[in-house]
Amino acid sequence: MERNALMERLFDVFLASIRYSKRYDSSPRSYGTEDVLYAEECHTLELIGKYEGITITEIARRVGKTKSAISQMVDRLIKKGLLEKQPNPESERTVLLKITPKGEIVFRYHAQYDRDQFDKLCEHLEGFSNRELATYMEIQREIIKWIKDSNNR
Repeated sequence: MERNALMERLFDVFLASIRYSKRYDSSPRSYGTEDVLYAEECHTLELIGKYEGITITEIARRVGKTKSAISQMVDRLIKKGLLEKQPNPESERTVLLKITPKGEIVFRYHAQYDRDQFDKLCEHLEGFSNRELATYMEIQREIIKWIKDSNNR
């Protein structure tokens, strides 16, 4: 196959990957409680569970979203009883985020779900050599770099 045709197929696979990833992210799921969460909400809860006392500003910086978007998501998670805000003793302008006992259930359930998915992926890809996987990671990093560069134009 000539290079141009191969690159077109690569791009098609790349776009399909984005579509399936978006579909996954937009599918609500339950993680051990009656609450339904989207992947983005669950990953925000995961950050707060790992870094208790993190601020909205720090979450926004880590995930590349605006403080306003994170604040709205945090408010939704608070309404579901998964998070709580605590005063920051070092600054009156910020609050610290803490996971609630109910949020801890979701946090642990999601961590197990991720481990299970990782194990399934490893099993699914076991036919590929370490070299092939390393090449894939190298290509994927270049694609991510290209996307970042394209977004900064």
